Amino acid sequence: MKRIVFILIIALTGCSKDFLEENPKSGVIGSTAVGNRAGLEAALAGTYKGFLRTWERGFLNDDVQSFAMGGDDLSTIKGGNEPKVWSREIDQFNVTSNNSHINFIWKGCYKAIQGANNVIENYKTAKVEKEGDQEIINQIAGEAYFLRALGYYWLVRGWGSVPVITSTNISSEIFNVTKSAPAEIYALIEGDLVMAEKLLPDHKRDPGRPNRGSAKALLADVYLTEGGWPIKDASKYALAAAKAKEVIDNKALYGFNLVPLEVLWSGDDNAIGT
Repeated sequence: MKRIVFILIIALTGCSKDFLEENPKSGVIGSTAVGNRAGLEAALAGTYKGFLRTWERGFLNDDVQSFAMGGDDLSTIKGGNEPKVWSREIDQFNVTSNNSHINFIWKGCYKAIQGANNVIENYKTAKVEKEGDQEIINQIAGEAYFLRALGYYWLVRGWGSVPVITSTNISSEIFNVTKSAPAEIYALIEGDLVMAEKLLPDHKRDPGRPNRGSAKALLADVYLTEGGWPIKDASKYALAAAKAKEVIDNKALYGFNLVPLEVLWSGDDNAIGT
């Protein structure tokens, strides 16, 4: 007890003004929060984190594999050592509302969407402070459009009708938002990826970031999915083939290549390439 009292006395009497003053090294605060290139970069970093573990667990563990349960490529084993109820529910098309893996994906996607909305709403009015800023700002916006499309693509495939939120304006109306039909969500996804195509560079800014080829490839996958249930728009198949061909024919430009299926699952990163 004496030790605890002594520590409290030091904490209460030994603090100077200088000690209490913060000196953040990496935070972007005040009016520049999303008003220039640095602010937008910070907001974009937060967008990526929605898919990771800091804000939500997102796609960082086997939640993604759980989404494939119920398909022909993955299945749970009833007599396995670790049955994992959350995956079994998806496998048996009997998902409950407290399924933790489903919740991780849901919250992670919406956290990423929130960050992307912040970038998309502010990049056009961001202050250009030095030469080259505008080019980078456009690329940041392209990544935000790509990530928002990716978030909604996972949501619509997992849940069908979901709430569509494209604004950062928080008001009482947000608590009464209704679900949008899959057709409306896919239209948003397509529009975002078209914008991403225009704004993203041919070459990635850094490993792990999308480039123009990434947007084209994801759009091809979206078109292919729309050809089936629940959209059932057969005209999308031709669009999927055409968009995929743009990536295939420009592998040297975008850095993507086709690999044999057995190599894809071999675990040999050198054989797979970029």
